[in-house]
Amino acid sequence: MRQVVSELPQIPEGVAALGMVDIDEGVDEDYLVLSHVRTGRGLAVHGIARRPTAWVARHLRRQGAVVSSGIMIGYASTCAAHIWEHWPGISQRITTLAGMARAAQRECEIPNSLQDRVPGAILKSLRWRPSAFPQRVLTVCDSGWSGLKSPHAVTRIAEFVGNRHRRQPLMTPPTTPNQSELVAP
Repeated sequence: MRQVVSELPQIPEGVAALGMVDIDEGVDEDYLVLSHVRTGRGLAVHGIARRPTAWVARHLRRQGAVVSSGIMIGYASTCAAHIWEHWPGISQRITTLAGMARAAQRECEIPNSLQDRVPGAILKSLRWRPSAFPQRVLTVCDSGWSGLKSPHAVTRIAEFVGNRHRRQPLMTPPTTPNQSELVAP
């Protein structure tokens, strides 16, 4: 995530997602369909393949698709512009809330009730996925656990990471506890 934050100024869309390089057949995951870009960092996202069948997942991987981690990092102004485009009435509510917080000289939490009385169609129109929300993808390994959709996928990644760490030598020799740590108080 630090790499994405450091590279964000070179990303014209102002938003980047993490895409995991697929180490195994992840048919129970969403794949990001990517292409190279002419300027800036990362890869352009053209679409999402939602939990494709095994043969489609293999084909997508061969074409450079990555597993969607579900992690996006971007500028607040970019996200705010996207919200404004799909939900213009929110601006007045947030401005009122910010004014009250400023008058009280306190920070405030934006309550969930802010979306009360908002038609469901407006909330559903607020899409955070490509192509409705343009973004770049930076590929990573061993990341995106929150984006994994199934217990099988979490187990598969955990086993891979565990096996990789078991093969690495210990950096420090094990220590023995001193006498005071062995005696219970």
